[in-house]
Amino acid sequence: MARYARICSNINNWVYPDLLIKPDTPKSHPGKYGFGFDEWLNSPNLRVNSNILNGVKDTSIELDTSVNNIQVGFIQGYKEETPPFKEDIELFIRVQKMHYIVGSIKSCHSLSLNQASNILNYFNQNGEINNMANIISRVHQKYPRPYSLPFPDLQNPLNNFNCYFKVSDLSFYSTPTLVNKGDRYSNLYY
Repeated sequence: MARYARICSNINNWVYPDLLIKPDTPKSHPGKYGFGFDEWLNSPNLRVNSNILNGVKDTSIELDTSVNNIQVGFIQGYKEETPPFKEDIELFIRVQKMHYIVGSIKSCHSLSLNQASNILNYFNQNGEINNMANIISRVHQKYPRPYSLPFPDLQNPLNNFNCYFKVSDLSFYSTPTLVNKGDRYSNLYY
């Protein structure tokens, strides 16, 4: 049985934050900061190979996209999970108090602290952390928020990346499915 995780709405197919106002509650991450880290769940820039995931730096294969078949990301609903976990996930969004199933991940794995550190170091070295920080800065310039977000969180790399899965195991649906009122999805929140 799949587990359910709420993610930010996004018009860029979850490749990067869409820089739109998030019509969300002020206490949620998007309500506070204007974006969610899950808006990068489908980013080709956050793909690695198993060597990088486990801290072995074999730069001879980094550019071979057929080898970089592991997507790393962050799902807020799993922030408090104790690794390791591996499960199927149904992804849903909330728009004007309605819930829509927008995608799924088969066999999503939690990252260990060591793996998250390896990934943070890798993306810091290749410049992707800087690219992400620039997008976050643009969100804050366009929609000022009363809160600032330390990024990257070097003290706890799991606040930056907490899961991984095969690229082929991520699906976003062309037509979101409305969830019936009272269904299990409608009570979930991050």
